[in-house]
Amino acid sequence: HNVFKLTDYKEAYTKADIVVFLVAHTSFKSLPYDETKVILDFCGISKR
Repeated sequence: HNVFKLTDYKEAYTKADIVVFLVAHTSFKSLPYDETKVILDFCGISKR
């Protein structure tokens, strides 16, 4: 896209301070839980 830079979800997760999960994709479930991030989970991914 010529206006927005698309970023891989793993890189975006690593660099983000706030993470919002709206869909429970399987690939998101494998991301490591990070207590330093503010995580807004609307689909149960971060249930541990």
